[in-house]
Parts: sequence; structure tokens; C-alpha cells
Amino acid sequence: MIKGKRTIAEFAITILLLVNGGCHRPAPPKTGISTFDILIDYDEEHGTNLAQVYRNAMERFEDYDYPKDKIEERTDTVGDHIIHILGVRHESRVAIIRFLRNVLPFIQNPDEWVFLVEGCKNKDPVLPELYFFAGVAKELNISTVDPIVSLLGKEVTQRLISGTHPLLTLKDIHFAILNSIFPNKESLHSLSEKTRARYVNTIASYSSLPADSIENLLVEYDTTFLAHPLNLAAARRVYAQIRNDMIDTANVLSRERVMEKIPQISQARYIFICVGTYHLPVFDDLEGLLGTVHELHILPPQEEASKE
Repeated sequence: MIKGKRTIAEFAITILLLVNGGCHRPAPPKTGISTFDILIDYDEEHGTNLAQVYRNAMERFEDYDYPKDKIEERTDTVGDHIIHILGVRHESRVAIIRFLRNVLPFIQNPDEWVFLVEGCKNKDPVLPELYFFAGVAKELNISTVDPIVSLLGKEVTQRLISGTHPLLTLKDIHFAILNSIFPNKESLHSLSEKTRARYVNTIASYSSLPADSIENLLVEYDTTFLAHPLNLAAARRVYAQIRNDMIDTANVLSRERVMEKIPQISQARYIFICVGTYHLPVFDDLEGLLGTVHELHILPPQEEASKE
């Protein structure tokens, strides 16, 4: 009797397998290729330790919000240059995954590459994806350029205060940034103490002000605006305009910075760029940027052979 039940059960399973396409091993769920496997394979082939850089970067992700992790990605060719661009909403895991799939496998000769990564020159980048890309560049000995002038850096704030908005203060500029990050009471008050501190440190890493001053401004912004919806509503449009002017000013200055770095950048055949989405306009005219190569690139080309 038991043997008969087993036979019936086995027969039923066989029928189900046939109905679902035979007795082949079921395919795994489509979760994408393992990013870690890509790193392990690359490390084994090249004797590097990118897997550890990846682990360290992943530890920096806290309160990760996948639905908000949007990126813009494109690959362009200008003359002999191949440029891969990622525009990210910062704290982007997707940016790291796209890099591992679409960029890393092509880095066979690091001497042919240059990385243009926002914030890569910070000693200890707070944002995980910037930490990762800076770490990859260091591990592979790839030349790096920080192409972006910070919204909260002195170059931008002084230009706004002295020119575009003569009545503007440094506090107003920081409030404009805080308003974009924390548009309502819940967006701030729902944060854990650790996450709040991380936001403060991130803002401070781009600002001329230290972290304790940023925390004080955050407290003042909370009590003055988030606690009073009418004040917040009245200030929102003003802060949005200030922030737009900050972005425009930063992008103008950033393009000037990139132009100054063209002699260095143009020596690489492959160019990887990762910046915040708002800074993508800096690279809208790649032909215009790299079209100056022949005018500015006065170094002899024989360097290429001597690097190997």
C-alpha cells in the first residue's frame, strides 16, 4: 500500500514536470548575475582585491531605499575616446551594479582609463558609491579627477552671495539644501540617530562648515520651518529657486574645471564618469569638451608605450 502511494506520487510529479517543460532543472529566479561573482572572477584574473572594496562600500549603505535608486546611463564615442556616464541619485547601489556589469569587464589595461567621479578626492568619501569608485581607482591605479564643484563649496556660495543673490546668507544656502532633503517633518523625524548623523556628515563633507555647525542648522531648520507648516510653505519656493541657482552655478564652474583637466583626461582612451544627476549637463557636449584635445594636448603621445 505504501509502495503504491509512492508510485502514484512519483507519477504525479512526473506529469507536473512534463507539463512545465520536462525534467530539466528549474531555472533560478531572475535576480541578475551575482555582482560578487564578477568581482571574484576579476580579482582572480588580475590579482586585485576589489571584492574587499565592494564589501566595505556595502557596509556604508544604511536605510537603503531601492525605489528611489534611479540612475541615468549612457555610453558615447568621441574620436578615439569611449565614455561611459552614470548620473546617480546619491547612495546608489544600482550605480555599482551597472559599473560591475557594463564597465569593469572592459578594464583590462588600467593605464588606458581615467575616472571622473564626483567627490573622489575626499580623503574618506561618505557616499557609498563614491567610496567604491574611488577605491576601485586606487586598487587598479587608475587616474582620477573630481569634475564637480560642490554646491556648498566656497566657489559656489561666494559667487551666489556676492552676485546672484546679494541678500543671501550662508545659512539660507544650507537651508535650501536641507529643504530639498527634508521637505516635511516626517522625512527628518523618522530617521534613526545614526542615520541623521550620517546625513549631517555627508552635507558637511561638501560644505565649508563642520559637522557640528550643520547639526545646529538642522535643528534651527526643524524648529523654524518643519514645526510650522505655513513658514515651510512660504519658504519652499524661495529655497527651490536658490537651489536651482546653486546647481547652475556649480555646473558652470564644473565645466570650467573639466576644461582645465582636458590635457590629463584626453590621454585616456576610456573615460568613466559618475556624478549626481543634476550635474549631467556638464557633460552634455562631449564633443565640445574633447574637441579641444588637439588644441590643449601638447604632451607627446609616446608615453603610451612606456607605461606598459
